[in-house]
Amino acid sequence: MLFGTLSRFRVHFAREVASLLDRPTTPNAMHEVAAQVLSRGGLVWTTNVDRLVERACAMPPDHVGRKELLHARAGTLVKFHGSVEEPGTLAFTDRQLLAPLEPEEVQHLVGLATGRHMVLYGYAGADADLFGLLDAAFRRAADVVWIEPSVRVQGRVRRAFPNAPLRLLPDDPARDFAAAVAAAADTFVGLARASGLTVDDPAAAALGKAYEPPIPEIRLRQPPGITHARLVERFGDADDDQRALRIARCRDAYTFRIRSVPGHVRWLRNNSLYNDGLLARAVDALAAHRSVLASLRPRSLHQYAITAEHALLLQRRRWDAVEEFADWAVRHRAGGPRPIDLYYRAYGRRYGLQIRDGSRDADAAESGLSAALDPERHAGAVLEQGALAIYAGRFEDALRAGFQLRERTGRYAIPRWRAWGSWLEAIAWSHLRDPAAAHEAAEAADVRFRAEGRPGPVADVSNGTAIGCASGASARWVAGR
Repeated sequence: MLFGTLSRFRVHFAREVASLLDRPTTPNAMHEVAAQVLSRGGLVWTTNVDRLVERACAMPPDHVGRKELLHARAGTLVKFHGSVEEPGTLAFTDRQLLAPLEPEEVQHLVGLATGRHMVLYGYAGADADLFGLLDAAFRRAADVVWIEPSVRVQGRVRRAFPNAPLRLLPDDPARDFAAAVAAAADTFVGLARASGLTVDDPAAAALGKAYEPPIPEIRLRQPPGITHARLVERFGDADDDQRALRIARCRDAYTFRIRSVPGHVRWLRNNSLYNDGLLARAVDALAAHRSVLASLRPRSLHQYAITAEHALLLQRRRWDAVEEFADWAVRHRAGGPRPIDLYYRAYGRRYGLQIRDGSRDADAAESGLSAALDPERHAGAVLEQGALAIYAGRFEDALRAGFQLRERTGRYAIPRWRAWGSWLEAIAWSHLRDPAAAHEAAEAADVRFRAEGRPGPVADVSNGTAIGCASGASARWVAGR
């Protein structure tokens, strides 16, 4: 979402980021093993964009990026998110990282993986664009070994791929992170050597060291003030956006940033809509005269007015009206219903306790919004799936939705959605009687909700952990609130 915002405002950053990611680094055991796998006609798939695998190869390997996946074959290095030597291939934005692969690309890659032994190392399974591919490939592989040092991440992997025949190693990861990383590295090296691959001791030792890379400073050309304000709105504290906007107006006016005018106009439009301004009153007037709204032209204005009224009703928490208007939109929107209409109807139906119908709408909305590359509302549909699962007592499904928001969708979206993913996990873990997991998720959600002035979700989590977790640890945490 950060890079998506920069891209939307035409701030160039690809070359600067690529140069930082292409710094000389010595390949470790993982890269050496990958190079040998390629030389023997195996497959190496990676979301990394560096050139460490290539440096470990005796000869430059064939490699393909996101746009050439159909050209992959045995012995090809597949770099799903691009490669640093070609900055234009790098996948940065939320839309690039959420868009699923095309069906023919999935079919082709799954065909290459069929009957092979798959090993995953150092991967959390958090890429929304690759979920469908991995889920299908796991079912067609001879076996799947997933080496992951974190107990918590292992649990999330199992929930993310509940039907896949995964063998997660190590069997009982150490609680100490450094020890867990070393054990995972030993497991990987042992598996490689047992398969006839060579790993020298220095490379194996480098793989076993817990390492947090420094966060580099990226120097970009100074973007307009409205770009800074947009970033504050997305990633800053909940009450800083208006101050950032005032600063942006002064800065862009003082420096005559003419190209920033459309950004300021969009912000003014959104403020008028969501703060009951003139635009909100106009949209409400159209919604009150449905025959006029149904025949409104141009069609783009018709579509905008319907979507805006959805958002206004949701913001005002008029749940019955949300469902009624969404149901009308499903039947009368020009060109047929959109996934967004199903998303809002699912929301209304949840509050009307129509759990089965709401779940059906949420599933359809999630699928449609993913394909439509609407990351904000796609995250909302995932939230509805998880919330409806809690209402239905399907807590494992709720945890999968929480994982989506915290580690997949939320990883590329705004912090609000990550907080809602934590909210889902906290409540689900409470019902599953795991106070430690509920506590961790509740803490992650609490800061953002309090900053936004949302007492309702905070109370949900506190009550859930108090009632669901019959343990002294949970009771002490709630009492501390």
